[in-house]
Amino acid sequence: MKCYCVYVRTARCTAFADDAARITGARVIYPQTVQHTWSHGKMTDIVHPLTPGYVFFYAEAAVDLMSVRRIEGYIRSLRGEDGEYELSGGDRDFAMAILACGGIVGRTEVYREGDMIRLNEGLFAGVPATILRVNRRNSRMQLEIPFGPTTIRTWVEYEEIKRRECCGDY
Repeated sequence: MKCYCVYVRTARCTAFADDAARITGARVIYPQTVQHTWSHGKMTDIVHPLTPGYVFFYAEAAVDLMSVRRIEGYIRSLRGEDGEYELSGGDRDFAMAILACGGIVGRTEVYREGDMIRLNEGLFAGVPATILRVNRRNSRMQLEIPFGPTTIRTWVEYEEIKRRECCGDY
């Protein structure tokens, strides 16, 4: 997969990405991050640009960057570590990480007491559990895990779990 990056006027990123995808046929992503915020007593998501002004192109074949220069908002095409327009090295790795998450970075699940989850890793990987307490400051939660005729209570990091809805049947 070939990766490219262009710099555009920040106010035009979304429209530029749409126009560029239509013109080139490439997958074009304007990376964003989602921030969870409390507003009027409810948790809401606010989307912010991750890399303001930077738009990434992904395609199996070479992309004609000359065609995107005519799109309103275009400033310049960036070059990779080797001086070519196609990204390479760490720049390519970053672009591929953006692609892997679909352009939305930093979104975290909101966990509440009583939620059913499944552990991703460790001794209890794949085991369903119930959230007893959530410590948001330390990104940890106390779980109750069924174990034979009894239950085990333990603390885990957010990264060690999945929501029940994502896990299928138990």
